[in-house]
Amino acid sequence: MRRVVSLFLPNLAIERLRRLERPATRPPERPALQLPVDDDPGACSVPRGGGWRPGARWARTNAQSREEVEAQIASLPVHAKPPMRELGRRSEAASHPYKAQMPTLLVVPPIVVPVQHAPLALVGKVGRREEVVAACTGAQALGIHPGMAATHARALVSDLDFRPFEPEANAALLDRLALLAVRRWSPIAAVTPADGLWLDLAGCDHLHGGEERFCRRLLAFCRRAGFTARVAVADTPGAAHALARFGKADLTRVEPHGTVEALSPLPIAALRLTPTALTAARKFGFERIADLLPVARGPLARRLGLPTITRLDQALGGVAEPITPREDIEVPAVERRLLEPISTAEAIEQVMGDLLGDLVVLLQAKGVGARSLRLTGMRVDGTEQIVAVGTSRPTREVSHLLRLLKLRIERIDPGMGLEQFQMVAPHTEPLDAVDPRLPRRVAGQRRHRADLHLQSWRASVSVPA
Repeated sequence: MRRVVSLFLPNLAIERLRRLERPATRPPERPALQLPVDDDPGACSVPRGGGWRPGARWARTNAQSREEVEAQIASLPVHAKPPMRELGRRSEAASHPYKAQMPTLLVVPPIVVPVQHAPLALVGKVGRREEVVAACTGAQALGIHPGMAATHARALVSDLDFRPFEPEANAALLDRLALLAVRRWSPIAAVTPADGLWLDLAGCDHLHGGEERFCRRLLAFCRRAGFTARVAVADTPGAAHALARFGKADLTRVEPHGTVEALSPLPIAALRLTPTALTAARKFGFERIADLLPVARGPLARRLGLPTITRLDQALGGVAEPITPREDIEVPAVERRLLEPISTAEAIEQVMGDLLGDLVVLLQAKGVGARSLRLTGMRVDGTEQIVAVGTSRPTREVSHLLRLLKLRIERIDPGMGLEQFQMVAPHTEPLDAVDPRLPRRVAGQRRHRADLHLQSWRASVSVPA
C-alpha cells in the first residue's frame, strides 16, 4: 500500500536567513579539573619531587620524627616557613589509572545561552504592491503579519528588520533537501511548491524502523538544521499535505484506510483550493471538508468548480496524484584551469585531448558512452565560447571525438586568451565494453564505430560575466 510522508517547513524563509547568520564557532574547550591538594597528608611525609621507595635516605629509622620537623619549622621566621603542601605526600612516578580520567568525567558541561535575534520580516511584491510575505515570532508579537502592506508595517514598527523575500533561494534549498532525501531516505521524493517535501515510503519504511520512527528522525534532523518542521503520514499525497499543514500535532500518522476520518475536521483550505473557490465555499456555507462529502458531485462542481472536485478526490484517493521524483543525475564533466591563457589552435587541440582522456575515464566507470559533448572555454574578459558535437550512437573513442572537436576549433574566438575549459557529456547512453581483438560480428551483434555528426547548434555564445 502506498504511504506518503509530507514534510512542512512553515518558517522556511525566515529560518534560512537565521541559519546563514549562525556563527560557525568552535565548541568551547573543556576546562581541566583542578583536584584539591591535601595540605595535611597525615603522619607520613614525603619531600616534594616524589620517587618514594623503601630504604630511601629520608625514610630511615634514624630520620627526624614529625614532632622534630614541626619544631624546626615553628622556629623559622614567618616568611621562611614552607607551606604545608610542601610537606604533602607526592608520588609522581606513576599516575593513578582512574584519577587520570576524572577530569573528563567530572567536567560540568557549559551552559548554552540561546542567541537572541532581532524581529525580522520579509517583504515581497504581490501583484502591484509590496506585502509582508513572512514574519518571525517576534515580529508577529509586534503586530506584523503576512499579507500586511509593507508601508503599513514600516509605519507600525519603524526599526523592524525588513529584508527582501528570496523565493529562488528557498526553492534552491528545497531542491537540495529533495536530493538529500532521494539519496538517503526514499527513491521517490519531490518538492512541495514553496514550503515542503513529499516522500513515498512504500517498500522502504522498514529500512528506517517503521513510519513513526522515521518521522521522528526526520523531525530531529530538521531541528538540528535549524528549521521548524511538521510531518504527516497518510495514504495519499493530498491527505498528507493537508494534515501536515492543518493538523493539530507536529507528527500526525493516519492509519491505513483512515483518510476520510482524518480529513473530515480539517478546513476546506487544506485541499489546496484557489482563492476563488474558497470565497465561493464561504458563500455557500462550506467550512470543513466534512461539509463537502455528502453533497452530490454535480451540484458541488457547479458551485465550487471542477478543480475542487479533483482536489477532493485526490485527497481521498479516488483520483491518482503521481509524485514526480527528483532525479539524481550526475552529468560527467571534467575541467582544466590553465596557468596562462592560450589562443592558438594547437594549444586548444592539446587541451581538448587532455579533457577527452579524463572524460573517458568517467564514462568507463559509469559504463556509458557519450551521445553529445559540450566544450566551454572561459576567456580572460569573462565571456564564454561554447561548441557542441553529437553522435548517432554512444561512444568512448577518444580519436573520433577529438577529430570531431577539431572541426570546431575554427569557430572558437579566443580573444585575449582562454584560461579555463570545461567539457560536459549532457547526453549519455549505456555502452558495454568491447574487446577490440574480436571480429566485427560476434553473436549477431556488429561492432562498429559510432557515426559522428555535427549538430546545428550555435558555435559560440558570449555571456557577460
